Amino acid sequence: MRLTSLRVRNYGCLADFELSDIGPLAIFVGANGSGKSTLFDVFAFLRDVLREDVGAAVAKRGGYQSLHTHAAPGPTRFELHAGRDSQDWDPNCVAPTATYALTIDCDTDGPYVRSERITAYLAAAGATKQITLLDTDSDNGNKRPPAQRLLLDRPEWVISESLRAGYIGDAAAQSALAAVEGLCTLLRGVYRSNIDPELAKQPAFAAASCRLSERGDNLAAVVKHLADHDADALERALRFLRRAVPDVERIKASGTRSDQVILRFVEGGHSTLAPYMSDGVITALACAVLVNESER
Repeated sequence: MRLTSLRVRNYGCLADFELSDIGPLAIFVGANGSGKSTLFDVFAFLRDVLREDVGAAVAKRGGYQSLHTHAAPGPTRFELHAGRDSQDWDPNCVAPTATYALTIDCDTDGPYVRSERITAYLAAAGATKQITLLDTDSDNGNKRPPAQRLLLDRPEWVISESLRAGYIGDAAAQSALAAVEGLCTLLRGVYRSNIDPELAKQPAFAAASCRLSERGDNLAAVVKHLADHDADALERALRFLRRAVPDVERIKASGTRSDQVILRFVEGGHSTLAPYMSDGVITALACAVLVNESER
Protein backbone atom coordinates (compact mmCIF):
# COMPACT_ATOMS: atom_id res chain seq x y z
CA MET A 1 0.00 0.00 0.00
CA ARG A 2 1.26 3.47 -0.86
CA LEU A 3 0.08 7.06 -0.83
CA THR A 4 -1.79 8.10 -3.98
CA SER A 5 -3.18 11.54 -3.03
CA LEU A 6 -3.08 14.03 -0.18
CA ARG A 7 -4.88 17.18 0.90
CA VAL A 8 -3.72 19.41 3.75
CA ARG A 9 -5.51 22.37 5.30
CA ASN A 10 -3.96 24.88 7.72
CA TYR A 11 -0.67 23.14 8.49
CA GLY A 12 2.19 25.64 8.59
CA CYS A 13 2.46 27.40 5.23
CA LEU A 14 0.13 24.83 3.64
CA ALA A 15 -3.15 26.71 3.97
CA ASP A 16 -4.89 24.62 1.30
CA PHE A 17 -2.60 22.17 -0.45
CA GLU A 18 -3.44 19.16 -2.60
CA LEU A 19 -1.46 16.47 -4.40
CA SER A 20 -3.04 13.92 -6.72
CA ASP A 21 -1.81 11.00 -8.83
CA ILE A 22 1.30 10.52 -6.67
CA GLY A 23 3.53 7.89 -8.26
CA PRO A 24 5.81 5.33 -6.59
CA LEU A 25 8.60 7.95 -6.69
CA ALA A 26 7.90 11.67 -6.30
CA ILE A 27 10.45 14.48 -6.31
CA PHE A 28 9.53 17.97 -5.09
CA VAL A 29 11.51 21.00 -6.22
CA GLY A 30 10.90 24.55 -5.09
CA ALA A 31 12.40 27.75 -3.77
CA ASN A 32 13.29 28.20 -0.11
CA GLY A 33 10.17 28.80 1.94
CA SER A 34 7.84 27.27 -0.64
CA GLY A 35 6.73 24.47 1.71
CA LYS A 36 8.86 21.43 0.86
CA SER A 37 9.97 20.82 4.45
CA THR A 38 6.45 21.48 5.73
CA LEU A 39 5.08 18.89 3.31
CA PHE A 40 7.55 16.28 4.55
CA ASP A 41 6.71 17.18 8.13
CA VAL A 42 3.05 16.39 7.46
CA PHE A 43 3.99 12.71 7.24
CA ALA A 44 6.28 12.95 10.27
CA PHE A 45 3.47 14.63 12.22
CA LEU A 46 0.94 11.91 11.38
CA ARG A 47 3.53 9.29 12.31
CA ASP A 48 4.17 11.02 15.65
CA VAL A 49 0.44 11.26 16.39
CA LEU A 50 0.13 7.51 15.79
CA ARG A 51 3.25 6.53 17.72
CA GLU A 52 2.56 8.91 20.61
CA ASP A 53 -0.57 11.08 20.76
CA VAL A 54 -1.91 14.40 19.50
CA GLY A 55 -0.65 16.43 22.45
CA ALA A 56 2.93 15.14 22.14
CA ALA A 57 3.06 15.58 18.35
CA VAL A 58 1.74 19.16 18.56
CA ALA A 59 4.06 20.05 21.46
CA LYS A 60 7.07 18.78 19.48
CA ARG A 61 6.27 21.48 16.90
CA GLY A 62 5.99 24.34 19.36
CA GLY A 63 2.28 24.15 20.13
CA TYR A 64 -0.87 24.43 18.06
CA GLN A 65 -0.45 28.14 17.33
CA SER A 66 2.95 27.46 15.78
CA LEU A 67 1.63 24.50 13.79
CA HIS A 68 -1.59 26.11 12.51
CA THR A 69 -1.47 28.40 9.46
CA HIS A 70 -1.30 32.00 10.71
CA ALA A 71 -4.62 33.85 10.67
CA ALA A 72 -6.32 31.12 8.63
CA PRO A 73 -9.87 30.16 9.57
CA GLY A 74 -10.77 26.59 10.48
CA PRO A 75 -8.91 23.67 12.06
CA THR A 76 -5.95 21.69 10.76
CA ARG A 77 -7.04 18.86 8.52
CA PHE A 78 -5.38 16.01 6.63
CA GLU A 79 -6.94 13.65 4.11
CA LEU A 80 -4.95 10.97 2.34
CA HIS A 81 -5.79 8.17 -0.03
CA ALA A 82 -3.83 4.93 -0.30
CA GLY A 83 -3.85 2.24 -2.95
CA ARG A 84 -2.06 -0.81 -4.23
CA ASP A 85 0.06 -0.87 -7.39
CA SER A 86 -0.57 -3.22 -10.27
CA GLN A 87 1.90 -6.05 -10.58
CA ASP A 88 3.72 -4.24 -13.38
CA TRP A 89 3.88 -0.97 -11.39
CA ASP A 90 1.81 0.92 -13.94
CA PRO A 91 1.13 4.28 -12.20
CA ASN A 92 -2.21 4.45 -13.99
CA CYS A 93 -3.34 1.11 -12.53
CA VAL A 94 -3.57 1.73 -8.79
CA ALA A 95 -6.38 -0.04 -6.95
CA PRO A 96 -7.87 2.26 -4.28
CA THR A 97 -7.66 0.67 -0.85
CA ALA A 98 -8.46 3.17 1.89
CA THR A 99 -8.92 6.83 2.78
CA TYR A 100 -8.04 8.46 6.08
CA ALA A 101 -9.10 11.92 7.24
CA LEU A 102 -8.03 13.58 10.48
CA THR A 103 -9.04 16.99 11.82
CA ILE A 104 -7.24 18.58 14.76
CA ASP A 105 -8.46 21.68 16.57
CA CYS A 106 -7.57 23.59 19.72
CA ASP A 107 -9.52 25.23 22.55
CA THR A 108 -8.71 26.46 26.06
CA ASP A 109 -7.89 22.88 27.09
CA GLY A 110 -5.35 22.46 24.29
CA PRO A 111 -5.27 20.54 20.98
CA TYR A 112 -7.66 17.67 20.40
CA VAL A 113 -8.98 15.33 17.70
CA ARG A 114 -12.03 16.99 16.23
CA SER A 115 -12.84 14.23 13.76
CA GLU A 116 -11.42 11.02 12.39
CA ARG A 117 -12.72 9.08 9.40
CA ILE A 118 -11.64 5.81 7.77
CA THR A 119 -13.08 4.62 4.48
CA ALA A 120 -12.26 1.29 2.83
CA TYR A 121 -12.72 0.21 -0.78
CA LEU A 122 -13.93 -3.38 -0.73
CA ALA A 123 -14.69 -5.79 -3.57
CA ALA A 124 -18.35 -6.79 -3.76
CA ALA A 125 -20.23 -8.52 -6.58
CA GLY A 126 -17.44 -7.87 -9.07
CA ALA A 127 -17.21 -4.16 -8.25
CA THR A 128 -15.43 -1.97 -5.70
CA LYS A 129 -17.65 -0.51 -3.02
CA GLN A 130 -16.71 2.45 -0.81
CA ILE A 131 -17.60 1.81 2.85
CA THR A 132 -17.10 4.19 5.78
CA LEU A 133 -15.78 2.17 8.72
CA LEU A 134 -15.25 5.01 11.19
CA ASP A 135 -16.55 8.59 11.35
CA THR A 136 -16.21 10.46 14.64
CA ASP A 137 -17.01 14.15 15.12
CA SER A 138 -16.42 16.16 18.29
CA ASP A 139 -19.27 18.49 17.29
CA ASN A 140 -21.53 15.58 18.25
CA GLY A 141 -20.08 15.37 21.76
CA ASN A 142 -17.20 12.99 21.02
CA LYS A 143 -14.28 15.31 21.82
CA ARG A 144 -11.15 13.41 22.73
CA PRO A 145 -8.36 14.73 24.98
CA PRO A 146 -4.94 15.37 23.41
CA ALA A 147 -3.36 12.39 25.18
CA GLN A 148 -5.78 9.89 23.62
CA ARG A 149 -4.38 7.83 20.77
CA LEU A 150 -5.93 7.76 17.32
CA LEU A 151 -8.61 5.17 16.66
CA LEU A 152 -6.66 4.24 13.51
CA ASP A 153 -4.15 2.72 15.94
CA ARG A 154 -6.82 0.16 16.92
CA PRO A 155 -7.71 -1.65 13.65
CA GLU A 156 -9.46 -4.60 15.32
CA TRP A 157 -11.62 -2.24 17.39
CA VAL A 158 -12.58 -0.29 14.24
CA ILE A 159 -13.67 -3.48 12.50
CA SER A 160 -15.60 -4.80 15.50
CA GLU A 161 -17.46 -1.48 15.77
CA SER A 162 -18.18 -1.53 12.03
CA LEU A 163 -19.60 -5.03 12.36
CA ARG A 164 -21.70 -4.03 15.35
CA ALA A 165 -23.04 -0.96 13.52
CA GLY A 166 -23.83 -3.01 10.41
CA TYR A 167 -21.48 -1.08 8.11
CA ILE A 168 -19.93 -4.35 6.95
CA GLY A 169 -20.78 -8.04 7.16
CA ASP A 170 -18.66 -10.94 8.31
CA ALA A 171 -17.58 -11.71 4.73
CA ALA A 172 -15.98 -8.27 4.34
CA ALA A 173 -14.40 -8.08 7.79
CA GLN A 174 -11.02 -9.55 6.82
CA SER A 175 -10.59 -7.27 3.81
CA ALA A 176 -11.64 -4.26 5.84
CA LEU A 177 -9.18 -5.16 8.61
CA ALA A 178 -6.36 -5.46 6.06
CA ALA A 179 -7.21 -1.99 4.72
CA VAL A 180 -7.14 -0.37 8.18
CA GLU A 181 -3.96 -2.20 9.18
CA GLY A 182 -2.37 -1.12 5.90
CA LEU A 183 -3.18 2.52 6.59
CA CYS A 184 -1.81 2.28 10.10
CA THR A 185 1.39 0.60 8.90
CA LEU A 186 1.84 3.16 6.12
CA LEU A 187 1.72 6.13 8.51
CA ARG A 188 3.56 4.48 11.38
CA GLY A 189 6.41 3.46 9.09
CA VAL A 190 7.20 6.93 7.73
CA TYR A 191 10.96 7.48 7.62
CA ARG A 192 12.01 11.09 7.12
CA SER A 193 15.70 11.37 6.32
CA ASN A 194 17.01 14.77 7.41
CA ILE A 195 20.76 14.25 7.37
CA ASP A 196 22.86 16.68 9.41
CA PRO A 197 26.39 16.38 7.96
CA GLU A 198 28.04 17.82 11.08
CA LEU A 199 26.46 15.07 13.19
CA ALA A 200 27.20 12.41 10.56
CA LYS A 201 30.92 13.27 10.66
CA GLN A 202 31.24 12.52 14.36
CA PRO A 203 32.39 9.23 15.96
CA ALA A 204 29.59 6.86 16.97
CA PHE A 205 29.31 3.87 19.28
CA ALA A 206 29.32 0.68 17.24
CA ALA A 207 26.26 -1.52 17.65
CA ALA A 208 25.64 -5.18 16.86
CA SER A 209 22.93 -4.13 14.43
CA CYS A 210 21.92 -0.61 13.42
CA ARG A 211 20.05 1.33 10.79
CA LEU A 212 20.82 4.86 9.69
CA SER A 213 19.07 7.33 11.96
CA GLU A 214 17.00 10.16 10.51
CA ARG A 215 19.71 12.73 11.35
CA GLY A 216 22.56 10.42 10.30
CA ASP A 217 24.41 10.73 13.61
CA ASN A 218 25.23 6.99 13.62
CA LEU A 219 26.67 6.90 10.08
CA ALA A 220 30.07 5.60 11.21
CA ALA A 221 28.42 2.77 13.17
CA VAL A 222 26.23 1.82 10.21
CA VAL A 223 29.25 1.67 7.87
CA LYS A 224 31.04 -0.53 10.43
CA HIS A 225 27.98 -2.80 10.66
CA LEU A 226 27.75 -3.10 6.86
CA ALA A 227 31.47 -3.84 6.59
CA ASP A 228 31.09 -6.68 9.12
CA HIS A 229 27.71 -8.08 8.08
CA ASP A 230 26.73 -6.91 4.57
CA ALA A 231 29.82 -6.13 2.52
CA ASP A 232 27.81 -6.24 -0.73
CA ALA A 233 25.54 -3.41 0.48
CA LEU A 234 28.57 -1.34 1.47
CA GLU A 235 30.15 -1.93 -1.95
CA ARG A 236 26.92 -0.82 -3.66
CA ALA A 237 26.90 2.31 -1.51
CA LEU A 238 30.52 3.02 -2.41
CA ARG A 239 29.79 2.66 -6.13
CA PHE A 240 26.85 5.01 -5.68
CA LEU A 241 29.10 7.54 -3.90
CA ARG A 242 31.79 7.36 -6.58
CA ARG A 243 29.31 8.63 -9.16
CA ALA A 244 29.39 11.92 -7.25
CA VAL A 245 32.92 11.74 -5.80
CA PRO A 246 35.08 9.63 -8.17
CA ASP A 247 38.29 10.03 -6.11
CA VAL A 248 37.01 8.04 -3.11
CA GLU A 249 38.71 4.65 -3.21
CA ARG A 250 37.64 3.16 0.12
CA ILE A 251 35.77 4.01 3.29
CA LYS A 252 36.78 2.55 6.63
CA ALA A 253 35.24 2.77 10.08
CA SER A 254 38.17 2.78 12.52
CA GLY A 255 38.00 2.36 16.27
CA THR A 256 38.84 5.17 18.70
CA ARG A 257 40.10 5.11 22.27
CA SER A 258 36.57 5.68 23.58
CA ASP A 259 35.15 2.49 22.02
CA GLN A 260 33.63 4.47 19.20
CA VAL A 261 34.19 4.28 15.46
CA ILE A 262 35.00 7.12 13.09
CA LEU A 263 34.94 7.20 9.31
CA ARG A 264 38.10 7.45 7.22
CA PHE A 265 38.03 8.21 3.50
CA VAL A 266 40.86 6.95 1.31
CA GLU A 267 41.53 9.17 -1.72
CA GLY A 268 44.63 8.81 -3.86
CA GLY A 269 46.23 6.64 -1.23
CA HIS A 270 45.72 9.27 1.48
CA SER A 271 43.40 8.75 4.46
CA THR A 272 41.19 11.62 5.69
CA LEU A 273 39.00 11.56 8.81
CA ALA A 274 35.31 12.34 8.32
CA PRO A 275 35.37 15.68 10.22
CA TYR A 276 37.73 17.02 7.53
CA MET A 277 35.57 15.95 4.61
CA SER A 278 33.07 18.29 2.99
CA ASP A 279 29.42 18.33 4.01
CA GLY A 280 28.50 17.29 0.47
CA VAL A 281 30.61 14.12 0.55
CA ILE A 282 29.23 13.12 3.96
CA THR A 283 25.64 13.73 2.85
CA ALA A 284 26.22 11.79 -0.37
CA LEU A 285 27.60 8.85 1.63
CA ALA A 286 24.62 8.92 3.99
CA CYS A 287 22.24 8.85 1.02
CA ALA A 288 24.23 6.05 -0.59
CA VAL A 289 24.04 3.99 2.60
CA LEU A 290 20.36 4.74 3.03
CA VAL A 291 19.29 3.53 -0.41
CA ASN A 292 21.49 0.46 -0.25
CA GLU A 293 20.55 -0.87 3.18
CA SER A 294 19.38 -4.38 2.42
CA GLU A 295 16.11 -4.20 4.37
CA ARG A 296 15.14 -0.51 4.20
